[in-house]
Parts: sequence; C-alpha cells; structure tokens
Amino acid sequence: LDAGTFGTMGVGPGFAIAAAVLEQTQKSAQRVVCIEGDSAFGFSGMEVETMC
Repeated sequence: LDAGTFGTMGVGPGFAIAAAVLEQTQKSAQRVVCIEGDSAFGFSGMEVETMC
C-alpha cells in the first residue's frame, strides 16, 4: 500500500493491520510487513498495542 505522493507519516501500522485482516479473509499465505522510521512511529505508536 502507498500513502500517496504527499508522504503522510504514521499510516503504516493502520495499513498493515488492514492488509493482515484482508489476508486472513483471503486465506493466503502472504506475510504482512510494516517498515517504518522513528519519526513516523511517533505518529502511530498506539497502533502497536492493537497489533500485540
């Protein structure tokens, strides 16, 4: 997934959660990986609690 040309920060975990839910419904063996820098993590750190 792509956040767009404006480079919005902090949307990675939300996108990863949505992609993982979709993968579960599709019954595929794909792994979802979210790579994020430290500044973007500051905007979305609370989503990590949702993933745990």
